[in-house]
Amino acid sequence: MVRAPEAGAGDFPEPSRSESTQGSNDDPRRHRAEVRRDLLALDAASRYLPDLVRSLGGLRLNGSQQPLTPRWATRRGHPARLHTLRGGTGLAGAVATVTRADGVPLAVLAGRQGTAHVWDLVSGRRRHTLTGHSGQLTAVATLAPPGDAPLAVTTGRDHRAVVWDLTTGQPRHVLAAHTGPVTAVATLSPETGPPLAVTAGHDHTLRVWDLTSGKLQHTLRGHTDTVLGLSTAIDPDGTALAVSTSWDGSALVWDLDAGRGRHVLTTRADSVGSLATVTAPGGPAMAVTTSWFGTATVWDLTTGQRLHMLNGHDRPVPAIAAALAPDGTPLAVTGSHDRTAVVWDLNTGAALRTLAGHTDQVTAVALAPAQDGGLLAVTTGPDLGVAVWDLATGVRREVLTGHTDTVLGLTTVTAPGGTPLAVTTSRDLTAGVWRLAGPSGPRPLLGHTDGVTAVATATATDGTELAVTVAADHTALVWELAAGRRLHPLGEPAALVTAVATAQAPDGAPLALTLGRDRAVTLWDPATGRAGKVLTRSGRLAASAQAVDGTPLAVVQDRDGLSVWDLATGTQLHTLARRLDLTGLAVTRGPDGSPLAVSSGPEAGVAVWDLTSGKHLFRLAGRADPAPAVATGADGTPLVLTVGQNRAVTAWDLSTGQARHTLTGHPGPIWSLAATAASDGTLLAVTSGRDAGVTVWDLAAGRRLHTLVGPAVPIWSVATATLPDGTPVVLTTGNDQRVTLWHPATGRELHHCHLPDPGTLVTPVRAGFVVGYGAELAYFPWPRTDGGRGGA
Repeated sequence: MVRAPEAGAGDFPEPSRSESTQGSNDDPRRHRAEVRRDLLALDAASRYLPDLVRSLGGLRLNGSQQPLTPRWATRRGHPARLHTLRGGTGLAGAVATVTRADGVPLAVLAGRQGTAHVWDLVSGRRRHTLTGHSGQLTAVATLAPPGDAPLAVTTGRDHRAVVWDLTTGQPRHVLAAHTGPVTAVATLSPETGPPLAVTAGHDHTLRVWDLTSGKLQHTLRGHTDTVLGLSTAIDPDGTALAVSTSWDGSALVWDLDAGRGRHVLTTRADSVGSLATVTAPGGPAMAVTTSWFGTATVWDLTTGQRLHMLNGHDRPVPAIAAALAPDGTPLAVTGSHDRTAVVWDLNTGAALRTLAGHTDQVTAVALAPAQDGGLLAVTTGPDLGVAVWDLATGVRREVLTGHTDTVLGLTTVTAPGGTPLAVTTSRDLTAGVWRLAGPSGPRPLLGHTDGVTAVATATATDGTELAVTVAADHTALVWELAAGRRLHPLGEPAALVTAVATAQAPDGAPLALTLGRDRAVTLWDPATGRAGKVLTRSGRLAASAQAVDGTPLAVVQDRDGLSVWDLATGTQLHTLARRLDLTGLAVTRGPDGSPLAVSSGPEAGVAVWDLTSGKHLFRLAGRADPAPAVATGADGTPLVLTVGQNRAVTAWDLSTGQARHTLTGHPGPIWSLAATAASDGTLLAVTSGRDAGVTVWDLAAGRRLHTLVGPAVPIWSVATATLPDGTPVVLTTGNDQRVTLWHPATGRELHHCHLPDPGTLVTPVRAGFVVGYGAELAYFPWPRTDGGRGGA
């Protein structure tokens, strides 16, 4: 990722560090020194400050055990985020900016219950609360008339618009003429005459207002349905123009001086999505309208003629912005549901470049002048990321992360010193102020924008351990675990992934297998992020295994059944069963080392398959939920654990298909099931459930050994592993906001680390473990034991 040019020293305040999602300042547990140490260590790990991490990791407070020390962590709170504006943002998401005479930028945000709020973007302080509407606000526009205070015009469902003096926060005029909700507003300072506002809404009309007197100048009729979009422009001859779009599918041009329609650009039903206007030096005023059919159209507002049809998307285009390039060329950027934005030269109609990288629809676009004289584009959508692009090169400079729900509104403004800013509003009821010139200070490690749901590891040809993480944002990211480097997503633009498994090719190269949101099961090279063969386009479950001879295998369930694939050649080897409805799929090894698959489903039950021969071996008694767990007995026999009737846990011998141990009397429903062995080889089961918390059981003796975590605190992820010195451990994380390592035989807590959010996933890897919390993840190397005080 290319770093944006940095602002000059002292020209704008530093980003607020209190906005960190991993900082300790806002955590209610911050008064506890141990919690503060752990949260600070995670924050330092996200900023590549290893010396500070080691110093914090060496602090044993109040006689506590050796803390777990993170190697690295991600951090969604971005250092480019200057301010988080809270308490004044509504679900309408409307936002507009204006600059005062002293150069201080202001933002006006449509809030809830008929109020709007004025924010100073330099200090991040709320200057005024604008109260004057009796219903929900729908839109806001701003204007800085020469020689006057900056103004805002807000519109609402109360059929009114209100003009506000942003210096005093007082209303100047109430514009009441519409007979229905007002849905759109635009402002204009003509070359002669008073500043104007144009309002429109459900009554199908546009109203033109004199902002100095507050008087209605014209009522413009021509649409036959609700007016959706408005934009204004100045014709080369000085005529004030407006362009409007409507649910009736039409786009109309209006002469605001004469108060009459000038041109009908289009009347094709359902053809118009959004619009923008721009005027090139020495050229005509132009409008660009977008459609729900993937196209956009450039219009000459003087003649009403179509100049160009822009064909670059294959899905609806809900977003557009237009501006002049540094050389005066009029440009537009369109954002589409196809997850891309396209940059257009409006003089020629040519597509200059495609901006690809979003993992969901692009629903908002804004443009801003860069400090180096270039032009920046800012795009966003439901994937929660706000991407900043250099339009001259098409390079993505930044991905600004921090919102926890869909971004609704987006605009830009220039701060003192020429620093470009973006202002975003979100469904999370906050607004973000972002510096687009590039933050100073240590840059955090950015990861996913939603909770991590799966982790799989593979080994690169040079021995480096790689991890592929999948999250609820449907992205798959590849990491170099030891170095804490985010290498790349799988696919560019990133593929929409819901699950992942890994394997090794015969030549030692790593392989990744993903299940996409579109049901495609795809083979990848995680070292490069490049896609290989698509095995099926109707996948539901997938797992990977290695044959005795090293052949990488995949077990895939799709609409045709359960099948085995050779990943080295991309060919199907066996069809295990037809039309199986499965909910779980795991792999293990048989007594001779051959790979086995354990499938589970509500009707199919639990079945064991030989992947080499393609034969069905056993059908085991047990339910499909929770998924079976695989284990190894003290004598090396492969086992699988299932939960049956009356919550009985059974360990099955995979060499014979017979039950070896059965545990009865579990006090409540079992959420998850894992297995491990004590140092003497005793087989232990680890269960988590609503009424028993996390409990360790001696399967052979049929008794409960320890309750690690009580039932009062939900634990969402349980795993088992063995430390490098041979000590078995149980790992837990959940609503206790900790990741904890336990000794299963003694029930003793060995190590823990407090987390800023509830833990969602903990996964052991070769040299440590990965834990997910909130939208973040952290990697911890295995701790060293210390003579029995911190280890087993």
